[in-house]
Amino acid sequence: MSKYLCTFSGKFGDILWSLPTAKFISEKIVNSKVDFCVMPYYKNLLPLLAAQPYIEHAFVKEDWLRTHSNHGDQPWQPPDTIKFKPYEPQEYERMWHLTYKGHPGITAPNMPLIEFVAYQQGICFNDWNPIPFIAPSEDVEELATPIHFSSGQLPDVILEKRLVSYAFNDQYPEPKQKFFEKLWHVTREDGLEFFNVGELGWREAAWIISKSIAYVGCRSADWVLAMGLGQETFTFEPHPSRHKDCHLGRVFGSPYGREFALPFALPPEVAAEACASMLRKRAAEVKQYADVP
Repeated sequence: MSKYLCTFSGKFGDILWSLPTAKFISEKIVNSKVDFCVMPYYKNLLPLLAAQPYIEHAFVKEDWLRTHSNHGDQPWQPPDTIKFKPYEPQEYERMWHLTYKGHPGITAPNMPLIEFVAYQQGICFNDWNPIPFIAPSEDVEELATPIHFSSGQLPDVILEKRLVSYAFNDQYPEPKQKFFEKLWHVTREDGLEFFNVGELGWREAAWIISKSIAYVGCRSADWVLAMGLGQETFTFEPHPSRHKDCHLGRVFGSPYGREFALPFALPPEVAAEACASMLRKRAAEVKQYADVP
């Protein structure tokens, strides 16, 4: 157990955006690992959190229950007594409650979430680069064994630099379905294989994304995961608030990491054609780099 605690209520993507601040606190303020606490709804995120080199122990507080989710799950502060089994209650030397106390761009400063979490704690990253803030776990490599594609097994697809990870949330499903169906169709002869990491656990998803040549999706929690890994990302985001060029696009985006946002006005099929072209270029670059002695 650490002497220091960071908390973030939820949701999944918001918790992930808070990790750079936890990492900064660990590396720059206390020079020690921190514990990390979340609401019980996000228990399946704990293995990924616990695997991070700046987190000592990750746990849920069972009686930290949401009242609303207008800007992250609220209340932003957990109940007073931090308890986690099998340990007795402990007093931390210092705690940082990282959940949003307002909605950036609406009731709080118009800042990217990744920076707003830090801003609330009086932290500015300055010349400290928060990317990557997710480290993949190699002990989930056995995941590759049972996965097969039409053109080969997952280990071969990874080695041949043909794997593209993707995920979409359930908002605006029709344009996303049209986009992905077209993308899959026009890249069939390029040898690219797509894997839906949204169907995996968080540690497993991080490993697959880290082995991919690129990530494709909307600005979902899985995209935050890809950004945290430092992966090249291509986003098709039909949500009129979340797209990079829309009114809250800066809030839901990040000045760090690698995102190419397909233009908001493009029809899904046209956006898919553009994305396919960029994926072909990306695959060629990755293969060329891999062949350099």
